[in-house]
Amino acid sequence: MSTGSKPRTTGSPLALLFLSLCTASTGSAGATFAFVTNQGDNTVSVIDLKAMTVVATIAVGTSPAGVAVSPDGARVYVTSPESRELHMLDGTTFQVLQHRQVGAGPLGVAVSPDGERVYVADWYQDAVYVLETRGLTQLARIPVGDSPSGLAVSPGGDRLYVSERDDDSIAVIDTGQNRVLARVQVGRRPFGLQVDGAGKRLYVANVASNDLSVVDVDALPLRVTATIPVGSTPYGVAVTPDGARAFVTNQHANTVSVIDTASQTVVMEREVGEFPEGIVVGPGGKAIYVANWFGNEMVVLDTASLEIIGQIPTGESPRAFGVFIAGGT
Repeated sequence: MSTGSKPRTTGSPLALLFLSLCTASTGSAGATFAFVTNQGDNTVSVIDLKAMTVVATIAVGTSPAGVAVSPDGARVYVTSPESRELHMLDGTTFQVLQHRQVGAGPLGVAVSPDGERVYVADWYQDAVYVLETRGLTQLARIPVGDSPSGLAVSPGGDRLYVSERDDDSIAVIDTGQNRVLARVQVGRRPFGLQVDGAGKRLYVANVASNDLSVVDVDALPLRVTATIPVGSTPYGVAVTPDGARAFVTNQHANTVSVIDTASQTVVMEREVGEFPEGIVVGPGGKAIYVANWFGNEMVVLDTASLEIIGQIPTGESPRAFGVFIAGGT
């Protein structure tokens, strides 16, 4: 799947082989892991962030893209748009616990702060599915705009933000009533998005207009307060826990734009490797993790110095679209 067009569909789901674990390793107490979806070889790389090494490789389906880790790290949810499936993984044993079909093209995925709900954006059916996390039972199907992709949940869990890519808009969903409350127009082809820790600002990467929309979500109606030029083909967004900085991966520029959120300006363009996509600020805000699709690696940046402090090989064509680290932003 690319950000430029909808992925090719197949007439029926591809036959899948689910392996519980491809390398015999389990998590140790207190460890924090990154779960990087590898679209090219149908796996998830599990990376120990302290050791900066891959400790497991999990087979999940066809072309996995979206990923979300529960706040406590106990569960990991992975979408496979081509095989139309959502996979639930154990965040400690790295086994596939369950999988089910969701819609026609599940892409973006997010977990509620209490870990009770998982939200899945269906790229083809223009809907968001709400499932309970214990058994992946569907609770609701919410119609949204054209080509929903990125999802972000407010810190309080009462709002879900959806990038409606081909409508150039963002929808806000009331998660208590499972309905769209409002919409706001942003830049061209919004894709990745993230809300700050205070729940007041939403940052939206616009793939086709090469900019970042800053949306005031503290009250309705929603309004865009700034449009910040970034690099070519912005994809993912991350925000520090204190909300002071935002980071945007620029696919075609091979950079991360570093944004001072007070002045709403880019203060640096940091080269990070080939075709960066997924990005997360890790727990505590001290490091930034970037998946490089062409580089087959996850790069680690020091948040203060913005120097590269680690490069970990992954599987083929890592996407890591979503919050792929527990406690990450």
